[in-house]
Amino acid sequence: MPALDWVMLVVGTGLGILSLTADVIGLGGFPGFGWKQAVGTVVALVLVVLGAVRIVRRDPGERR
Repeated sequence: MPALDWVMLVVGTGLGILSLTADVIGLGGFPGFGWKQAVGTVVALVLVVLGAVRIVRRDPGERR
């Protein structure tokens, strides 16, 4: 499913940005980098890496 790979990449990127900037935009409940932000960042990283690897390993004609 090529579309799922792109969705994983986009959702992972969005989750990563949200997790890393939660304190700055007022979503952080704890001053500093909390455990929820760490979990969100790790999940985001896994989604981005997994999506990117699946896209790159695909045949060149299937990447669209």
